[in-house]
Amino acid sequence: IKIDNVLLDIHLGDENGIHLINIIKPKEKLDNPFVILISGYEYGDNFIETVIKAGADGYIQKPYAEELLLARIKIFSRVKHQEEELIKTQHRLETIISSSIDGILVVNKIGQIIFANKSAEIIFGRKKGDLSEFILSIPPKGNEPVETEVIKPGGEVTLTEIRFSPINWDNKDMHLATIRDITEMNRIRTRLRRSEKFYRKLTEKNLDGILLLDK
Repeated sequence: IKIDNVLLDIHLGDENGIHLINIIKPKEKLDNPFVILISGYEYGDNFIETVIKAGADGYIQKPYAEELLLARIKIFSRVKHQEEELIKTQHRLETIISSSIDGILVVNKIGQIIFANKSAEIIFGRKKGDLSEFILSIPPKGNEPVETEVIKPGGEVTLTEIRFSPINWDNKDMHLATIRDITEMNRIRTRLRRSEKFYRKLTEKNLDGILLLDK
């Protein structure tokens, strides 16, 4: 059974409702219910701050109007629904980023890597915690691809293509960079150029005519 809201009296015989908050909504869970504490006792002005720090989402003093209680529950249910949608969106984005074949980086204004997905770790041959030592050169026009050589710890050189675009990350101006290993593609491109050059010389030096016939 999924529970969205819990009305919890502070005084429960031998038990204190405030102490039960951490059981009802563990800190490690993202889908915890909203907890509204209620009590017939009068407390000081700072009591609401105390229950909020304890993990409660609201407090209502007895006696209360039924309309007030229902309005609070509706508000909390609406906020709960919005939180769940945000969590779903976050999970979708995390899935996309983690399963992307291309490396995805977040770099600051000076080109220092702040975040990297798994594919980026493979391209650099390092864990994301070790990538802060890299400073990437951000071109004036970020949408233009930049070819950069990456030297892995064992000395292997990987040719990459990086594209930058501006984003806001934790309320800071950053750059989102997609990085792709183009080492093999560059080898094929080089072989094609050599092949074209060879056949061009061959045709230029050949004194006989060369015809291409369509079947």
